[in-house]
Amino acid sequence: MEQKKIVISFFLSLLAFSFLTQKISAQMAWPPKEPVDYTMPYPGLLPDNPLYPLKILRDQFVTFLISDPVKKSEFDLLQADKHIQAGYLLIVKEKKVVLATTTISKGNNYFDQALTSAEEAKKQGMDTRDILQRLSQANQKHAEIIADLLAPLHGSDRQGLKAELLRTQAFQKRIAKLSKQEEIH
Repeated sequence: MEQKKIVISFFLSLLAFSFLTQKISAQMAWPPKEPVDYTMPYPGLLPDNPLYPLKILRDQFVTFLISDPVKKSEFDLLQADKHIQAGYLLIVKEKKVVLATTTISKGNNYFDQALTSAEEAKKQGMDTRDILQRLSQANQKHAEIIADLLAPLHGSDRQGLKAELLRTQAFQKRIAKLSKQEEIH
């Protein structure tokens, strides 16, 4: 009778382990296989425009004025979206891979700031569920765009974008961790 319990416990543990590993591997699929339903904003001026530095200066001034961490996270997310979309347009329409990679990297820097602001809001006890959901969707869309851009590229053109795709995966892990903390509270 005791051996039956041990055998049953072993098989139940094996079944649970199998289920968990399938769930984890499904979560680890990066970038997402299905198209992400998230609308990217029009980026406005592209980095190769001579007036672009004025746009950046304006955005830095606006960032300086925002004190609410949730609002700052939203603004940084908007900047990240615009930079990712600008990088996309630079490659697809203008074939400027190096400039596009730099622009996408800056977009990921803005995304990192958006996550940091969301973490700060969480520490202050603010409700971060909505912004975390938007960050997750946006990050998945960013990964989708970067993966699409990577497909036709070869050699050194791929390296920078591959690194940015890996950053999106790290961001998704941070978002999942923050979301899990939000569920606990």
